[in-house]
Amino acid sequence: MHSPLPLSQEMIGLYIADFAALTGKTPALPVLRIKRRLSGLTRNFKPHWLPLDR
Repeated sequence: MHSPLPLSQEMIGLYIADFAALTGKTPALPVLRIKRRLSGLTRNFKPHWLPLDR
């Protein structure tokens, strides 16, 4: 079982890479949408005083 916080840099990288990958009939997300998802992660880390190096 993986602890939800703090996320390792590898886990964040895999999360973002998954959105950029083509999987079956699902197209890759545009860069802007991927940036928004990363921004959401950053916003969720701040209340927990956890650093997120973008």
